[in-house]
Amino acid sequence: MTLKNALAAGPVTATFASLKDPAVAGVLAQAGFGCIVIDREHAVMGSETAAGLIMASQRAGQLPLVRDRVQRPQHRRELPGI
Repeated sequence: MTLKNALAAGPVTATFASLKDPAVAGVLAQAGFGCIVIDREHAVMGSETAAGLIMASQRAGQLPLVRDRVQRPQHRRELPGI
């Protein structure tokens, strides 16, 4: 499911996550959050860690969004699993 489809279906409850453990995605899904915003802007997190959180949130049925620390499009890159 895409974010656009989820929002069209109704409200989506989201939260920010800066913890690096992929188990966080499962805990947040069980708490009722349908979307997890992986915060790379304020948390020191590598691409591999973010990719792990993305995959864990997808397995938990959540929509993963990544808030990146770089704002210039020429410095953005795709993360595996998106």
